[in-house]
Amino acid sequence: MKHIIIGTAGHIDHGKTCLIRALTGMDTDRLAEEKRRGITIDLGFAHMALPNGVQAGIIDVPGHERFIKNMLAGAGCIDLVLMVVAADEGVMPQTAEHLEILSLLGIKRGIVVITKTDLVDAEGLALAKQDIAERFANSFLADAPVYAVSCKTGVGIDALCTAIATISASIPYQNDAQSFRLPIDRVFTVDGFGTVVTGVVAEGSVTVGDSISIYPSGEAAKIRGLQSYGKNVEKVAAGQRAAVNLTGINKQKLKRGDVLAYSGSLSATYYLDVKLIGLPNIEKPIVNNQRVHLFIGTSAVLCRIVLFGTNELQAGKSAYAQLRLESPVAVRNGDRFVVRFYSPLCTIGGGTVLNANPVRHKRSDITVLNAIRIADTGTLREQILQLMRTSSVLYMQEQIHSKMPKIPKERLQEELQALIDKGDVIKTDSQLFVLLEYLQLIAQKAQTLLSDYHNRNPLEEGMPKQEFKVALFGQNPAPAADEILHLLNKRGVISVLSHMVALPTFCCERTSLYVTLKEKVMFFYNKQGFVPAPPESIASDDRTLLRVALLLMHSGALIKLPSGCCIGAEYYNSAVQKLKQYLLKNSNITLAQYRDLLGISRKPAQQLLEYFDAVGITNKTGDVRTLK
Repeated sequence: MKHIIIGTAGHIDHGKTCLIRALTGMDTDRLAEEKRRGITIDLGFAHMALPNGVQAGIIDVPGHERFIKNMLAGAGCIDLVLMVVAADEGVMPQTAEHLEILSLLGIKRGIVVITKTDLVDAEGLALAKQDIAERFANSFLADAPVYAVSCKTGVGIDALCTAIATISASIPYQNDAQSFRLPIDRVFTVDGFGTVVTGVVAEGSVTVGDSISIYPSGEAAKIRGLQSYGKNVEKVAAGQRAAVNLTGINKQKLKRGDVLAYSGSLSATYYLDVKLIGLPNIEKPIVNNQRVHLFIGTSAVLCRIVLFGTNELQAGKSAYAQLRLESPVAVRNGDRFVVRFYSPLCTIGGGTVLNANPVRHKRSDITVLNAIRIADTGTLREQILQLMRTSSVLYMQEQIHSKMPKIPKERLQEELQALIDKGDVIKTDSQLFVLLEYLQLIAQKAQTLLSDYHNRNPLEEGMPKQEFKVALFGQNPAPAADEILHLLNKRGVISVLSHMVALPTFCCERTSLYVTLKEKVMFFYNKQGFVPAPPESIASDDRTLLRVALLLMHSGALIKLPSGCCIGAEYYNSAVQKLKQYLLKNSNITLAQYRDLLGISRKPAQQLLEYFDAVGITNKTGDVRTLK
């Protein structure tokens, strides 16, 4: 099962918590003060099973500027953000700051949700949409879908839920190959069970009974029990929200910002070498030795920024720096962070950790700047190519990073791009990477498989997709198999249909056998007129005729009704048109009236009307029907 994390964002009192309640039926305001004041103060949590089977954990973040610290503790693990904007207020200060924070944290997927639409008229809603388009134009939400909803009336909620499911299908499965890591966002005790911590599994997996360490303190504990979305489980993995019951440690030794990980897989540090980016709209530059608030994972600590190669960082610019922390953290290369001015409190920038465990550097040492620059931009082309050749599969950038844990993600990304530009590596639409030489071998094998299949099955549209994948990749195709098929399809090597795969040049409808049998089938249904009939009526023992009838259904030349009977598309369209013309002159129609209108008996007329009901053409009320 795929697991994703959805997070809300937006200004205070714009309806984030109400939206989650409308989507899930759960109230995420758990604190007494939240209930009393009617605002979200700390992180709230809910979950829902999406229509496509994806399990979504939902994090409700506070919108008030005073609680940005709490917002940041929940934002780093988000796969999909719901940016909430009230229709009666539009984009507000915290909307903009949340958007900046999400961008710094590398969030790429989002849906803009306009709430409280019951409070505005059409003109007001149009103004809200215009405001959003202008304010989000240069952000990752520039092309995001926009949904208008009312949590009070329920308008738009179902459509939003469908959109979330659609986008969730494009979110890659989380990589659980790396060593387990869970940043803690809540700590509490449960009578009879003891200490419980919660968070989103950032990497890897963990099982009940495992021994674990708490970082940065290094305290040891053991996992007594696990829950995910209210259910007891034996194991949790990357992408899941989890509650972890610990033994061997008490609540007082744990806090938000600590990290659960296996012993020896992390280490505490007071220094981080980073690439720092200043936000485009900061009013004053970030200067060397500036004291700031650092937010990374779920932790929040004070630190000083030591800039390399410059004395100040201007708005919209980047620089290499060392963050010198006043309290230790436990992070990994590639982790994202946000920094805020110490006073006044406002977000000023963020970036990526290039070295999670450096020594304290001398700012004047030019070799330090060169070393950090190499860590960020150095060439690794030969190493990456060799790594990809050893297994000949698609890679996510995170997977390559897991094989080279000391190399920052930015460096891998740049080198992969160089290989893509050269043509040695191909990047898919889903941000995966594959060797050209491997793809060429797979393409040749795929063409041979399909050519043989078409010769043996001239009336089949193509080879069943699962059968093709097993023939191409082996008995247990990896998840990457679908991405390979997509890539071969995009390059014109194969043609991927809904459940079939074929050569682009093949079309069973152009074979002489198909043309002959199609004429026979369509002659029969044209003779039937408005009276549906099962394909077996043509020739129950002739499998080739039945196969052609099925192909005609797929092409739309025949319309299949729930009864299993079919009607020719020409007569079906005419039946629909006659119905609509009748209802333009009359308020409703009965079965008997429609029977007489088509000049057929009661049973075929009933079959057609029931199909119209099912596909949304008509509404049935009692014995009469109206247009939907």
